[in-house]
Amino acid sequence: MSDGRVAAVHLARSRAIDGALYVVTDAAAPAPFVVVPTAGAEAVLRARVRAGDSVVAVADFPGRDRILRRASAWGANAIWVGESSRPDDGLATVCVPGDPRELLADWAESAPRLAADPLAIAPAIVGVANWADCHYRSAPTRCASPAATRAASARWSPPPRGCSSRRGCARPMALKTST
Repeated sequence: MSDGRVAAVHLARSRAIDGALYVVTDAAAPAPFVVVPTAGAEAVLRARVRAGDSVVAVADFPGRDRILRRASAWGANAIWVGESSRPDDGLATVCVPGDPRELLADWAESAPRLAADPLAIAPAIVGVANWADCHYRSAPTRCASPAATRAASARWSPPPRGCSSRRGCARPMALKTST
């Protein structure tokens, strides 16, 4: 999954719970983004941002790293987009290099559509040692398209009563062991 797609999923998750999408830039941004000017952005965001919101920092401006660092403390996703110098590792949830105008326009179009599809924004099922591994039908996984994900979900079934890796499974679970 590309960084742009990961950022779109984070933005869609915010929209799905009626979170706000703030973009820190001095240029215009398409709806549903709320533009916050770079001058005094930290004070404005500190007052407005709530858990579940997303903050998109565009390019490089004074105070950018501090805003990205504080966004996670506010309970918001921190997304950086731009063609200038990237922020330090760990400051942003997602860093997307590219033209901010194109990416913001793409995210403005895709975020509401993704937010309407719960399977598109659901977390990927990760891990080897879960009950789905012991059945012939596996649990739905993240697929390339929402249609493929819905098709995988339609084939998915919960485990039979009393199933565990020790009794009643068609295939034994593969447990990861740390060495």
